[in-house]
This record gives sequence, C-alpha cells and structure tokens, in this order.
Amino acid sequence: MFKKAFTLAEMMIVILIIGVVSALTIPTLTQNTTEAQIGPKLAKAVASLEQANMMIKENQQVDRLTDIEGWSIPNYIDALSNQLKVVNSEGSTITLKDNMRYEFVSDQVGAQGQSAHGYNTNSTLPHRIPILEVVIDINGGATPNVDATDRFHFTLMADGSLIPYGKAGYQGNSTPAADTWNNATMHNCINDAVPGDATLCAGSIFSNNLKVMYK
Repeated sequence: MFKKAFTLAEMMIVILIIGVVSALTIPTLTQNTTEAQIGPKLAKAVASLEQANMMIKENQQVDRLTDIEGWSIPNYIDALSNQLKVVNSEGSTITLKDNMRYEFVSDQVGAQGQSAHGYNTNSTLPHRIPILEVVIDINGGATPNVDATDRFHFTLMADGSLIPYGKAGYQGNSTPAADTWNNATMHNCINDAVPGDATLCAGSIFSNNLKVMYK
C-alpha cells in the first residue's frame, strides 16, 4: 500500500503554525540573549578602565589619579589613550576598538567639601574620594542608547576604582552606606515613579552576579 502524502493545504498549515510559533518565541530568545551579554560586557569595560588607571598611577608614580601631572579630564584622557585601544576621542568621550565607549563627566568639588552630586569629600580615606562620573556605553553610542539598556553610570574614585551607581558607597565614603538600587525608601531601579532612577541599574547588575534582573 502507498502511504498517503501530505496535501499542499496541510503543508501550508504546518508552515503557518511554525511561523506563528517562531514569531512568538524568537523575539524573547533574542532579548534574553542580549540581556545575558550586558553583565559580562559591562564587567569587561570596568576591568579595562580600572587596569588602565592602575597603569597610569604606576607610570607617574602617584597614589591618586588627581595627583597625575596637570590633572584634568583632557590630560586624563590623553593618559588613558596610552593604555587603551582608543579609536575615537571627542571632548570628554572616548571609544575603544571593541566599540566600548566611556564618557567622563566633571564633578567639581564645592567650597564646603560637597561635590555636585552631594559626595562626602571630607574623607579620612583620600584615595576613596569620588572625582568623576563615568558613563559606560556598551553599545558604542548606537541606538537605543538609553540608561539601563546600554548606558550605565559609575563613580570614578581617586584610586582609579569604579563604583556602580546604586551600590553602597557610590556617592563617597559615608553616604549612602547601603545599596540604593533596591531601596524602596530612596530609589528602585526602573521605577517609573522616580525619574532618573534607571542610572542606578548598574548597581543592580553588580549586586546580582552580573545578571539583568530588572527587565
């Protein structure tokens, strides 16, 4: 006996079902894959910058970045260019060969020892004084280019270390004393009720073993 072959109509129905299932699942799989890459990319970007800062201090024989010769953002970027594979430099922003982008935002210290972000700069640990805000763009400035998706905020300390916004101590040595990315009394990462709180999502990632838990 001959086996009955599929009719054209039956094959079209199967193809249609496969198409519907793919349309429903592929975007989710793609999003999950993209989110899984955020943490490792961010960790690599942080490690690269901290390593470069260590080499700058070593080369100039100083303990703090602010003690390098002629400390300023332009001079600091020049020093970084000798350590990192910079392919583009515009103002206070540099882009590396791997498409990682760093933006350095000035944070001037006021007369009362308080910086523009309210950091406590009257510290007994001068190496831990915050000196700049660093925005790391893991997507090289390409769209969507928004906080908590591909832009993440850090505090650059005088010793060259980076503290993610939202983690304890990111505003200096005394305040805040605990994580704020998940503190309902202050901020909550991706909480529409608190404008600007998406900048704290770097803290969430580094508190959750480099996983994106807020989407």
